[in-house]
Amino acid sequence: MENYIGKKCIVRCCAAGVFFGEVREVTSDANGLNVRLGNARKIWYWHGAAAAEQLSQDGCDDDSKITVTVPELVVANAVQIIPCSDKAIANLEAKKEWKR
Repeated sequence: MENYIGKKCIVRCCAAGVFFGEVREVTSDANGLNVRLGNARKIWYWHGAAAAEQLSQDGCDDDSKITVTVPELVVANAVQIIPCSDKAIANLEAKKEWKR
């Protein structure tokens, strides 16, 4: 899991959804993988990508809903960690923050 440290990734978990951020730490416990992300955003809804895998390579369109950036968070029970392409990173970082 060390090879993910410092990379911007899509992280999908069992219950809380899909997140984008820089992997700072990956640990495991009895419940599964825990991923600490820096400069993280939740991808609440995306449009223009078929699945998290395509999201990590192409990004998404402007109809998507991506939350504000938080300095750090932990995604518990991660089931996927997918490194992002440069194209996807640029796309996701440029998205307007979705908030109410």
